[in-house]
Amino acid sequence: MLNVESIIMDRWGGLPNFHKRNSREEWHCGCPARCGGDPSTTDRFVIQFNADSGIITGWCRQCGHTENIFPDGHNTSRMLTSEELAEMREAARIKEEQIREEASERLDYYAGRIDEFHEMSSSHRELWHKHWVADWSMDYYRLGFMPDKTIGKNETGEWIKNEALVIPVWSEHWTLDNVQFRLLNPPNPHDKYRQVSGLPVGLFHTQPDIGLSGTVVVTEGIKKAICLNQVVLSATGELMNIIAIPSSKPPDELILKFNNVERMYLILDPDTRVPTPRGTIQDKVISKFIELNPNLELFPVNIPTKIDDFFYRYGFKFEDFEPYLTKGRPVLRGSADMFSTLKELRGENVRQER
Repeated sequence: MLNVESIIMDRWGGLPNFHKRNSREEWHCGCPARCGGDPSTTDRFVIQFNADSGIITGWCRQCGHTENIFPDGHNTSRMLTSEELAEMREAARIKEEQIREEASERLDYYAGRIDEFHEMSSSHRELWHKHWVADWSMDYYRLGFMPDKTIGKNETGEWIKNEALVIPVWSEHWTLDNVQFRLLNPPNPHDKYRQVSGLPVGLFHTQPDIGLSGTVVVTEGIKKAICLNQVVLSATGELMNIIAIPSSKPPDELILKFNNVERMYLILDPDTRVPTPRGTIQDKVISKFIELNPNLELFPVNIPTKIDDFFYRYGFKFEDFEPYLTKGRPVLRGSADMFSTLKELRGENVRQER
């Protein structure tokens, strides 16, 4: 079996500050080209493995120095010629295009069944009520129920099916970006969600007609966005542009979609604020949002519980929520200002990473 990590360590493990990023399959170290900076602290050389092409690529974020290697079947590797690299990248491009086409066909299949899934019995609607989703939200977003979502095979090769709540992922202008399935009896209680494979989950818009500009509120997870939308509309009768990101670690392509947003109130789950030696998840998310959207004014909204629990489990009202929006200080534009503001917000030292 190919041991990618062993190959990477053999190739680059001797370079200064070599380490693996905990958050993903990515390694960092000092630049092999010695392009400058303190080699004992820099981690500007980024190493990643592309499973589709089979290529391990390392590149320097400062000088652009790039190394591509191709592992063979014996956990050794060799440098690729430019011609070989071009051929392998073209083959990977064709494969990715095929995967996207197949994923698009799967999305069309589920899109054609949205109305079918939405035709729910009272008992199926009660499943949504247990998640604090009102009937009018079910109807507005065409939420549904699927009795037999296929989720894989068991040890004997038989298909495993599971009941699931169906969540169309609506983006701007009611474009269907994906369909999410919340499993009701998952084999692994920590693995509850599925979506159309081969496509990103996308951003969920509670107000698809408004678009992504001006001021937005961002939550972690679609059900939380729907619940917050219910509370705001019931309390004020006004629309709040609430957007759900699929997780606390959204990919760059989703973050870039906020480039026309001027002000963001970011509501992540409390566990994203747990300190680690390398900072908190929330700090990293904020840093990435501002790095990719330099004109964005971002307010972290630190609710002590998950936002849906805040209202529906613990009984707080909208007027209890409003102070969290108004008392927060903005994370200012630019990384230096951002980290100094985070330090004041948390009252603790924050290591500034550049």
